[in-house]
Amino acid sequence: MLSVSGLETFYGPAQALFDVGFDVPRGRVVALLGRNGAGKSTTLKSIMGLVSPARGRIVFAGQDVVGLRPHQLYRLGLGYVPEERRIFTGLTVEENLTVGQQPPRPELPPWTAEKLYALFPNLTDVRRRLGGQISGGEQQMLTIARTLMGNPLVLLLDEPSTGLAPRITAQLAQAILDLRESGLTVLLSEQNLRFAAAIADHAVILETGRVRWSGAMTTLDSATKEALLTV
Repeated sequence: MLSVSGLETFYGPAQALFDVGFDVPRGRVVALLGRNGAGKSTTLKSIMGLVSPARGRIVFAGQDVVGLRPHQLYRLGLGYVPEERRIFTGLTVEENLTVGQQPPRPELPPWTAEKLYALFPNLTDVRRRLGGQISGGEQQMLTIARTLMGNPLVLLLDEPSTGLAPRITAQLAQAILDLRESGLTVLLSEQNLRFAAAIADHAVILETGRVRWSGAMTTLDSATKEALLTV
């Protein structure tokens, strides 16, 4: 569904990504892991066209999409949830969902507001509240739900568990597992290894902008965790 190869990205003269490559199979959850500054968010932003890679290929649903703008990628079916909870604080939860609505795609069942309230029950009771009046965890759920209203084929999540209480983190993990069961493909960046291990089929570990390890999440051993993930 999504394939990245030879990706190199710069911020001015500073190189942030070095020959990054990995595949995201259809209907799977792949986690980008690594310490702060490893290049996880830059990888997602490069895929989404928010920063322009200097070299490399990004193939989405069989199409080379390097050079496309974020709105073009969104229309093709690539959904992006940034680390910052960018909701419309002056709109209600219901109105936020309406803003994100796009036509259905033949590959997957369409998302509706009611289906999303079932996926994120916390939003049901606050559906008529303004986005700025709900909790941080509810805002994170709303950000994901609004993106799903665009009926994406692949969902990019940047640090989804950051700042969430353990109870909300557990609910979010279950929601992502439910998304996988529905057939959605997910690529997420994450520092919370326990959270990632609970939901991901495959892991890619970055260090200083380079892929240092890649494999099934169940094969990630203690020595690798200690060398590449322990702070």
